[in-house]
Amino acid sequence: MFVSKEVLDALFCNMFQGVLVLDRNGKIIFINKGALNSVGESFRLPSNIMENIHLDENVTKNIYFFISNRSLLVNTMPLYFNDSFYGLMCVIQNVKSLRKILSTPLEDKKRTFIEIRERLLFVLSHKRKTINQIANDSGVNWKTVEKHLTYFVGKGLVEEVFSSEYVRIFELTSKGKELAKDIEERELRKIVKDNFINQKKDLINEVCYEKV
Repeated sequence: MFVSKEVLDALFCNMFQGVLVLDRNGKIIFINKGALNSVGESFRLPSNIMENIHLDENVTKNIYFFISNRSLLVNTMPLYFNDSFYGLMCVIQNVKSLRKILSTPLEDKKRTFIEIRERLLFVLSHKRKTINQIANDSGVNWKTVEKHLTYFVGKGLVEEVFSSEYVRIFELTSKGKELAKDIEERELRKIVKDNFINQKKDLINEVCYEKV
């Protein structure tokens, strides 16, 4: 190892962010507590990243990838020793807090049917709700919510689980939950890209998305 484990421990052991170092074959040669807790020792880089590096060992730019189902953004940086490519250092950042952005009500502006429907599905993704609760949480008016719920029920995405003269309660079906999850992951990737990656365009070689 070109840097001793003791030196790496001293530098990164107590960092809040996860840090691990991989050799040129993708094998972990150092991992701190933060990385152990977030990805574990079985962590592997997406194969296309390692393939690209082997094809072009002169790569000097950082590569970002996003592990969507764990809300982790990984920044990989090439390491060189005596002008030869040695391996990669990966810094892992938890961006789970960005999911809160998805829960904010839609702004009061003209929105497409798709935008409204996707937000309503996301609002319903965590628990069953009344029409009033869906309207309040989504920022969409009551009448519009009711119309879209009728559409969802017809498509098998939402089920009306309780109905009375005063209140109606809806929840997602299995099909609706799958769609809501896909929407959430897609929107989260956009937020990550806008908030982290686009600010560092000069550093980016590639961005990819992985589920581990």
